[in-house]
Amino acid sequence: MTTYYIETLGGEKVEINENQLQLSNFLKQRSKENPIKVEIGLTVFKKVEEFMSLYLTQGQVSIPEPLPDKLEFKDVFKDKIAYAEYIEPLEFEMVFELINAGALLELDGLHDLACAKIASFMKGKSPEEVNQHFTIECQLTNDEAKELGLEIEDEEQQNQG
Repeated sequence: MTTYYIETLGGEKVEINENQLQLSNFLKQRSKENPIKVEIGLTVFKKVEEFMSLYLTQGQVSIPEPLPDKLEFKDVFKDKIAYAEYIEPLEFEMVFELINAGALLELDGLHDLACAKIASFMKGKSPEEVNQHFTIECQLTNDEAKELGLEIEDEEQQNQG
């Protein structure tokens, strides 16, 4: 079996096999390059490689749409619990990195799995709760917010209240 070398952002090289390469349209298109350079850090690419191995042993990940209400994420993958065990313990920062890596590498299963983790966390939460958890601040100006019918407290109002 052919071995391919992936060069990560830091210049580190990672070996993958032909079966793993075939899972990614991005990598397949660059299979003649040696090494194949990717805009992904080593730590993230190691998790991508782990997903590829899991995919090759477990088969395609099937994510129900819409995600069921009030289920633990692992319950969504009863038939392929290894996927839940892969994604569940990851910090959100890594999950967002995997979303980006899945999109870049055109690795739909990884992208979909990581998005499902975020979606299952957000399900049933208000926009304010999500913003607070991810420390997302409103980027709209007061005028833009008024156009959309939103009320945004500016810093002066917050300091007075």
